Amino acid sequence: MNQLPAETIIKDQRIESKRVHINHVIGLAKMYKILQTELNRYETPYGERILFVCFVLCNFRPNILSKFC
Repeated sequence: MNQLPAETIIKDQRIESKRVHINHVIGLAKMYKILQTELNRYETPYGERILFVCFVLCNFRPNILSKFC
C-alpha cells in the first residue's frame, strides 16, 4: 500500500485552499465592465495597469474571505 506522507497531504491542502481564494478574487475582478470587453487600440497599452487597478479595487471589498478561513 503506497500512501503519501502526512506532511505532503497537509501541504497540498494548504495550497488548494489558497487556490480557491485566488479563483474567488479573479471572479470578483471580472465584475468590472472594462474587463468584460476587448480593449481598443488606445486602451491596449494600459491593459496591465487597468488589470492592476481592478484587482486593487477588489481588495477594498468587504468579506473577500470568510472569517473562518
